[in-house]
Amino acid sequence: MAPSMVRRPGVALGLAFVLTLASLAVLVDLRTGAVRLAIDASLEPLLAEGTGATSRPDTTRGADSALVIGLSHADLFQPERLAALRALGRDLAALPGVADVRSLATAYDVHDEAGDLRIEPFLQTIPQDAAALAGLRERALANPLVAGTLLSQDGSLAIVLVGLREDDPEAAARGYAAALARAQALSSDFSVHVSGKPHLDAVLGDTLRNTLQRVVPAASLVLGLVLLLAFRRPRGVLVPLVSMLAALLWTFAIGAKLGYSLNLVTVMVPPLVLTLAFAYCMHVVSEHYTLARERPMSARASAAGALAATRVPLLITGITTLAGFLALTLSTIPAIAQFGVLASLGVVASMIAALVLCPSLLAVLPVPRTLASGAREQRLPRFASHLSDFDFHHRRGIIATSLVLLVLSAAAASRIEVGMNYGAVFHEDSAIRHDFDLLNAKLGGANPFALTVRARGLESFREPEALRRLAELQVWLEAQPEIGGSVSAADYVRVLHRAFQRDDPAAFAIPDSRRMIHQLLLFGGSDDLELLLDPGAREATVFVRSRSQESAEIAALAARVEAHLADASHGLEGEVGGSLVVASRTIEAISHGQLRSLLAATGVIFIVLSAMFTSLRMGVVALLPNVLIVLLYLAVLGLAGIPLGPTTSLIGCIALGIAVDDTVHYFARFNSDAKKAVRKMPATKSALRAVIRPVSFTSLGLCLGFLTLTFSEIQTQVQFGGLAALALAAAWLVDVTLTPALACSVRIVTLWDVLGLDLGQDPTGQIPLFQDLSLREARVVALMGERRASPAGTQLFKAVDPLDTLIVVTSGELSMYVEEWGQRVRVARLTRGDVVGHGELFAGPVHLDVETDTPVRMLLFTTATLEGLRRRYPRIGAKIYRNLNRVQSRSLNTLLEWLSSQR
Repeated sequence: MAPSMVRRPGVALGLAFVLTLASLAVLVDLRTGAVRLAIDASLEPLLAEGTGATSRPDTTRGADSALVIGLSHADLFQPERLAALRALGRDLAALPGVADVRSLATAYDVHDEAGDLRIEPFLQTIPQDAAALAGLRERALANPLVAGTLLSQDGSLAIVLVGLREDDPEAAARGYAAALARAQALSSDFSVHVSGKPHLDAVLGDTLRNTLQRVVPAASLVLGLVLLLAFRRPRGVLVPLVSMLAALLWTFAIGAKLGYSLNLVTVMVPPLVLTLAFAYCMHVVSEHYTLARERPMSARASAAGALAATRVPLLITGITTLAGFLALTLSTIPAIAQFGVLASLGVVASMIAALVLCPSLLAVLPVPRTLASGAREQRLPRFASHLSDFDFHHRRGIIATSLVLLVLSAAAASRIEVGMNYGAVFHEDSAIRHDFDLLNAKLGGANPFALTVRARGLESFREPEALRRLAELQVWLEAQPEIGGSVSAADYVRVLHRAFQRDDPAAFAIPDSRRMIHQLLLFGGSDDLELLLDPGAREATVFVRSRSQESAEIAALAARVEAHLADASHGLEGEVGGSLVVASRTIEAISHGQLRSLLAATGVIFIVLSAMFTSLRMGVVALLPNVLIVLLYLAVLGLAGIPLGPTTSLIGCIALGIAVDDTVHYFARFNSDAKKAVRKMPATKSALRAVIRPVSFTSLGLCLGFLTLTFSEIQTQVQFGGLAALALAAAWLVDVTLTPALACSVRIVTLWDVLGLDLGQDPTGQIPLFQDLSLREARVVALMGERRASPAGTQLFKAVDPLDTLIVVTSGELSMYVEEWGQRVRVARLTRGDVVGHGELFAGPVHLDVETDTPVRMLLFTTATLEGLRRRYPRIGAKIYRNLNRVQSRSLNTLLEWLSSQR
C-alpha cells in the first residue's frame, strides 16, 4: 500500500506549504523585509561556558574591547596634524554611543618646566615652533604610558582608543559607525588604520552576512547543475531544489525561535543543510527515474516505489548522521554546541523534505515520456561493473591496505596541533588584515591582554618593595619573545618621580619612601591611574602587548606567566585575563571536546549499525570505512600542519555523519541483490551498478557545495570548505572500493529482514532445527541461508548427484526414494520442519532421490554457511549444531527401523 504522502500528495504539499509560510514569517519581518536571524561575529560564542576573562570587571577596558584608530604620517608632530588629532578626540568623546576616548590628546604630560611641575594633557597647548614640537615628541616617546600604546615607537603613528558603551549595544553600534566616519574623514591628511574588537566584529559581521548571501545562491546553483547533469530534466532539478530550500528555511526558522545567531561556526550550517537535503533527495529522485525507466507506470506508482526502496536506508542514514551532529552538542563551546543543534535540526528537516515533500512532488508531476537509457547514462554503470570486478577479486588486498592506512593515519593524526591564527581570519590582501599587521608591527604587538596582580596587605602597591617587584615582573615579561611591551602602576610612579626631580633621567625609578609614593599617587591621580591600580592599592593591572597571533602561543604564554607568578619568591600572585587569553585556552580545549564528540558519535553510529545488521561484528565492519575516512582527514591535518580549530574540528563529525550514508545505501542494496542472485559476485556488481549513479552525483554535489565556501573572504571558511570537500571525496573513494570488498566478504542480515521474514506459525516449536532459539534468532539463521520455493513434482536431486546442501522444509511435502531390486521405494515422507541432506553433508553420500509432492518452501544451508553462522553468531551456532546432532540421530533411528522392517 502506497504511503499517504503519495496517495494524497495534495495534503502533504499543503502542509509543507503552510510550514514554509510560517517559517518565512518567523525569519522575515513582513512589514520591513528585514531578516530576523541575528549575526554574532564576536569571539564570545567561542569562549567555553563558565570561563571568565578576569577577576576585575574593568581590567581590559581600553585594551581588548576598544575601537583602535591609527593616524599615521611621516611627520606627525606638526601643529596642524596635532590639532586634527585633538579635534578628532573631542568629536569622538561627544558621540552618544562613546563612553571614553584615550589618545595623545588626553594622556598626561608630566614634566618640569622652568622649575615648575606641569601635569597637563600632551596636546593641552600645541607648540608652534620646531624646537618645542621636538621636545613634545621626545617627552611622549620617553613616557612608557604613551609610547607603544598611544604612540608608535618611531613617532609616526598616533593611536586613538575609543571605548563604546557596554550597557547599550544599539547606542554603541551608532557610536562605532559615527566614530569610523569621523576617522575616515581625515584620510586626506593621514593614513587611517582601524582595528580593535568592535571593528573586527563589525567587519566580520558584514563579511558573514555577505558570505551567506553569496553562498546559499551559489550552492543552490552548483547543486542544481549537478542535478541537471545527473537527470537532464527540469523536474529532476526543480523537485530536489524546492525540497532543499524548504529544509533550509525550516531549519533556520526553528533556530531563530531558539534564539540562535550566525557566528564564525554556525555560518557553515546553510551549505551543510543544502548538501544534506540534496543527498537525500538525490536517492529518491534517482530511484524514481530508475523504476520509471524499467517499465511504464504512473507517477504515483513510481513515487511510491522510489519511497519504498529508499525509505529504510534513508531513515538509517538520517539516524547515523544525526548521531554525528548531536555529539557536537556535548561541547562546552557555545558556537560548536549551537552548530550541533542547528545541524541536527537540518538533518531532521532534510529527512522530512526527502521522504515527504520530494515524493509528493514526484507523485503530482507526470513521468517523462522518454526515459530510455542513453550511452551517457551507461558510462557510470559500465565503470561500476569493472570496479566491482576489481573489488571482488582483490577484496583481501583492499581490506589489508585499508587496515594499514588506518594504522598509518592514526599515527599521523597524533601530530595534530590545536590552535587558531587570529590574524589569518581575513585574507592577507584585505584592508582589515593590512591595518592589523601594520599596528602589530608599529606598536610592538596589537594583541593586548592583562595581568591582575595582587600583593599581601592593604595598600601594598604604595610600598616601594611591591612596586619594585611589579617593575621586575615587567622586565621578565618584556624578555619573553612574544611580548612587545607592558604598562603598569610602576611606570606611572616612575614618570611622576622623574617629573618631580626636574626631568632628571636618573630619577626614573621607584622612590625609596612610602610617603613620597603616596604623595605622588595622590598628586598625580587620573583616569589612567584608575585603570592601573585599584583604590585600595592592593590589586594592580599590567597591560601587555603581545606580538603573537597563534592561539596556541598565547595560551602557552599565559600559562608561562601564571607559572612565574605562582613562584612565592616574587612576592606577587595573580592571573592572566582578557577575552583573547580565554579564547586561546578554549581553543586549546577543543582537542578534548573533539575527541569526546567523535567517540560519542562513533558509539551511537556503531549501535545503530549493529542493530541494523543484527550483529556487533557487522556493526564493526560497516563502521570501518567511515572510521578510516575520519582518520584520513585527521592525518591530512597532522601531515599538512593545519591546526585543529573551532571550524576544522567540526569536519570529523560531519565526515563521519555524512560518509556513513553511502555505506548504508550500498549494504542495503547488496543485501537485497544477494538474496536474488544467491552468489556474491553478481550481487556485488548489481549493487554497485545500482548505487554508483546516486552515490557519485551525491558526492560530487556535496564536494561542490562545500567548495562554494572557498570563495569567502574569511579564511577559516575557505579552509573549512576545502577540507570538507577533500574528506567527502575520500569518502566516495572508500565507499566504492572498501565497502564492496567488505560486503562480499561477509553475510549480511539486516534488521528489517529479520522483522519481515515469515517462517510460519511457531517456527521454534515446529522446526526441530530451531529448537530453543528465540524467534529473532530463528529468523537470523534463516536469513543466513538461501530461501527457495519449488512447485509440485520437482525432483530436487537424484541419488547419483553429489549433495553438499542441507535442506530444511518450512512448508509443503516431499518424498525420499531409494532404488531396490529395480524398484523405486519410498523411504520417508517429509513435511514442515524435516531436514534433508544432513547425512550427506556430514557423513558422506547416501543414495536417495528427493521429489516434491506439493509446492514446497525451504531453507538451504551449505557447510560454508553454517561455518559463517558459527563465527558471526557463536551462541546461535552452538544451538544449531546441537539440534543438527539430534536431527541426525533421529533420522538414523528412522532409517534403521525401516531397514529392519524390510527383512
